[in-house]
Amino acid sequence: MYFPLNNNPKISQKIREIINQQPDKKWQAAEIAKQFAMSESTLRRHLALEGYNLSKIILDIRMNFGLMLLQTTQKTILQIAQEVGYESGSRFAFYFKQRFGFSPKRLR
Repeated sequence: MYFPLNNNPKISQKIREIINQQPDKKWQAAEIAKQFAMSESTLRRHLALEGYNLSKIILDIRMNFGLMLLQTTQKTILQIAQEVGYESGSRFAFYFKQRFGFSPKRLR
């Protein structure tokens, strides 16, 4: 049986790799599209074909990174919120609860 190697990672995976380097950055579609030498609409179309959008990817990365920080550090919720790209702890807590079903305070 033959299993071909996936030498062509999906664009969503490539974007995740870029955003993972700076999850706190205010990412813009134009900036990411430029890195792939394509227009914003083409980038959005490619992501849509994979079932993603840029906002969903950014949120997923930020929430997963926030969860990891909550589990492995003693940083405050505000510090973690800022480290993952939110100016307020309450905004981070809102999205965190939406994503995981419980508030970040439950991990403290």
